[in-house]
Amino acid sequence: MRELKNDLDQRGIVSAVKLSRKGRRRGGKPFSRGALYCLLSNRIYLGEIRHKQQSHPGQHEPIMSRELWERVQAKLFGHADHRASSGRRLRLLARSRLRTAATAVPVPVTRLLPAAWKRNSDNVVDP
Repeated sequence: MRELKNDLDQRGIVSAVKLSRKGRRRGGKPFSRGALYCLLSNRIYLGEIRHKQQSHPGQHEPIMSRELWERVQAKLFGHADHRASSGRRLRLLARSRLRTAATAVPVPVTRLLPAAWKRNSDNVVDP
């Protein structure tokens, strides 16, 4: 992904420029790696559309073959196993460190909301 981003940057390829109704200009900036991941994961290229996390056949023709699509996805997400294992380690570490205020019992990480991390700086979660 870094190579693709560097190539686009060197060639001066930027995101589309859009004007708001008030005349404010948006876009025209170099693509971020996250934007490239989103762009290359778009199922529109396969002739599909997404609705509520499900893919459906679209009314448009695909602009790439399924074989090419799958090769791109394999390159994009081929290292996902490594990232998932490190994420699991972080969840286990968080589970061992978090305690409820009332009972001092370990709290399953699945009960936490993102706001809880910010709200309680001392790693204590309200039950």
